[in-house]
Amino acid sequence: MPFDAPVTNTLLLSTLSFWLHNEVVRVPFDSLCLVASLAEAQKWLGAKAQKVVQVTPKTLALQLYAGGEGWLWLTWDAETARLVTGHRPERSMELAPFARELKKRLEGARLRSAEVVG
Repeated sequence: MPFDAPVTNTLLLSTLSFWLHNEVVRVPFDSLCLVASLAEAQKWLGAKAQKVVQVTPKTLALQLYAGGEGWLWLTWDAETARLVTGHRPERSMELAPFARELKKRLEGARLRSAEVVG
């Protein structure tokens, strides 16, 4: 389990979107992208989860601290699912029940591992 907290969850990863020649192109978020995202998350091992922010109904940003601040973005939307490190969210919304539960379980926890299971 990646966090020192009693939580289990599964992210269904499907596609990322980006603009190419004024057209939205859907890029599969496949195992290669997942491994790259997890490799990027390795630098945050041992980081403390300080804050959970709901950015959209299906996107959370988790503030991590390990000598400096960083953000881990989790999106479980069927078309734009992703797990990436990124910037501080510019906006937030009221926490939905799922986000409130994650906040309760994750704030203060430390990131122990980031790995592909299965």
